Amino acid sequence: MRRWSQEDCVQLANLRLLDPAKAFYNANLDLHAADITWEGFKAAFRERFRDVRPDQFYFSKLQTAKEGKNEDPQEFADRCRGLA
Repeated sequence: MRRWSQEDCVQLANLRLLDPAKAFYNANLDLHAADITWEGFKAAFRERFRDVRPDQFYFSKLQTAKEGKNEDPQEFADRCRGLA
């Protein structure tokens, strides 16, 4: 993406948006402006879809994680890594 223009990055990202992100884009007229920069576009989405849960939430999820009935050990380890 280094050689793409700001406009190209915004247009490509817009084409790849799905469900809630697409609805956010359609409702936010500032993102439709001709002078929107790639950094501004990213910042708007990061602010809207940022994770608001505290670290303690993930720590307790990791501490109480148990292997599921139909989950093999590798899948459980991958899930734990994701929580960590």
